[in-house]
This record gives sequence, C-alpha cells and structure tokens, in this order.
Amino acid sequence: MVDQLTYTPAGGWAYTDQVTITRIAKVSHDGSILLSVDHTPVQQVYSLTYQTDPFDAAWSVPANQIWWDDGSYIIRAYLGGMAPLVRFQRVRVTVEYAGGYPDDEMPADIRRSTSILAARLWKEKDSGYSDVIGSTDFGILQYTKAAPKDVLAMLQQRRRVGV
Repeated sequence: MVDQLTYTPAGGWAYTDQVTITRIAKVSHDGSILLSVDHTPVQQVYSLTYQTDPFDAAWSVPANQIWWDDGSYIIRAYLGGMAPLVRFQRVRVTVEYAGGYPDDEMPADIRRSTSILAARLWKEKDSGYSDVIGSTDFGILQYTKAAPKDVLAMLQQRRRVGV
C-alpha cells in the first residue's frame, strides 16, 4: 500500500537489490536522457546501454556520463553529440543498478506508515466492516477504506512525480 500511495512501482521501497530494467526514454535536445527506475533510492549504476533501433547494436554510456541525486529514483545520462542520436528522439535504455535502502537505513516515515497500515489491515479483517454497516445503536454508517490521514501526510513528501 505504501508503494501505491507514493506512486512507486511494487517493491520500490524494498531493501537494497541489484536490478536490471529496460525502458524507452526520451532524448533531450542536448543529448541527455532522464530515466525513472523502480527501486528508490539509486545506490549505484553498474552499466547503462541504449539502442536507437531494436535491430542495432547497443551503445554503452561511460560511467562518468551517468549521475543521480542522493535519494532519487531518476538516473540521468549524458549521451553527448554521438552521431546516431541526431535523428532519434526515443531510445531503448537498459540499466543495471543497485537501488533501495540498506537494512538499517529505511526512512522512519516509511517504516511507521507501513506499521500503521499493517495494523489497520489486521484489525479490519476481524471487524466485519464493509462499505456500509447498520447498527441499532448508530443507524446506518458509511465506512471508508481510504488510507488514514496521518499516513497520507507522512508519505506526501515521498510521492513520485512523472518524468
């Protein structure tokens, strides 16, 4: 649920893991790309390659032309004035990276919101609540299954934006 509330792919808040993904990325006019990755934050990028056409060979980007901000889920790569990119606006990018938090560094707000949601879901299974309940004491009550407001407030700063 934390992944859904922060618009993060499933497992995006997982512990550090080495991941390989392939995505289509747009090449800007200055020859750079922005690539949104699944695991937050990026710890290290091992390799980044791109293809201008599915039948062409993959081009490798040197490590000194790849960077990311601390705590970010966006990798930037400067492809430069390489001749094949002049006529292409989109490329197929394959990146191998380490992303996620080490075991002892998971942010407190992520841990706390996960605990609150887990406790709430555990209690809901026994409560018998549905969307609408009737009771002789209270009449008809409407029950919402939305995330608690305190959890939404905690996760607000962690929400992803599109690239």
